[in-house]
Amino acid sequence: MNDLKQDREPLQLSLKGLSNFCELEESLTLIRTHKLYHKVITTNAFKRLNGVSFLGAIDYLPCFKSLPKPQRTRSDHSLNVAALAQMIAIKRSYSSELTHHLVIAGLLHDIGHPPLSHSVEPYLKEKFGFGHHEMGEMILDGQVSLGKDLNHLLNKNIDIAFIKSLIDGKASKVDGGDLFSSKINLDTIDGIIRSYSYLNPRSQAFSTASVAIASFISDDANKFEVLDDFWNLKHNIYDYLITSGDGLLADVLSQNSIREGKSTLTTYDLFKRENSWHQKFSHVFSSIYSLSNKSKNTLLSPEKPLSYTKRKYYIDSKESEINKRYLYTKNKQYLQ
Repeated sequence: MNDLKQDREPLQLSLKGLSNFCELEESLTLIRTHKLYHKVITTNAFKRLNGVSFLGAIDYLPCFKSLPKPQRTRSDHSLNVAALAQMIAIKRSYSSELTHHLVIAGLLHDIGHPPLSHSVEPYLKEKFGFGHHEMGEMILDGQVSLGKDLNHLLNKNIDIAFIKSLIDGKASKVDGGDLFSSKINLDTIDGIIRSYSYLNPRSQAFSTASVAIASFISDDANKFEVLDDFWNLKHNIYDYLITSGDGLLADVLSQNSIREGKSTLTTYDLFKRENSWHQKFSHVFSSIYSLSNKSKNTLLSPEKPLSYTKRKYYIDSKESEINKRYLYTKNKQYLQ
């Protein structure tokens, strides 16, 4: 972070009273109550994430309707990524200014996700030529009305270009860029463990803080026991949830329902909450809610197989560098 603007207003932030060994809950409490972080959280752009489901169409599958909704939003995920960033930054003894940028990058890394998130993104790219990443930049730059108050706040307090470089995974490791670019990064850590709660809501087998410390702080060889377990969990999450039969069908249903529906999707709709889509695209949600063996048969047949990207996550146990130890492959497969 060598090129931060020198003429912006003082951050006026303090980490006083927060132990270098703070727990995640302490970080979350500070983030929710801190003056600048609170201002970010209460902008229109961030509040919108309260109405964006974390796993998109998968959230509306009948089997997940009973899960607590607050834990399945992009805002809750973003808060936890920010808390992890703060925890690691303090343990690494980063300057307060760098810590603030890392925390805000955690809060804003998903700011561009549309309603139904990744589920509809292939159709968005087909129709508009852009996805959540580009939408995030539009918001951060204040190019859309939703981002005006956030852009004004950021311009007064932090370096937006550096925030973008963190989110893009382009910032250097010396500036904490690895927190967002490493194979086992903060976004992935919270995302995978959050997804695991869909399959096993009562399990406390995986701790985001423990995985983050193993990935970014610990020099103990035993850290690989934690990280190997996490990487295997990621493989299982893709196998049994994200690219499971019902997970793939929920994504396809959401895309097809919007593509073939009577209401036209506009760029204005992309920056709304999901509740507005419940009204305009009610058929999208009803088709997912009612996913059954009968509807599956209409979507799948030997003549019309569903193609998807099959991911395999595996470990090279001979390697001790995280980005070389933890590997994956992608292959096109068909669901029939």
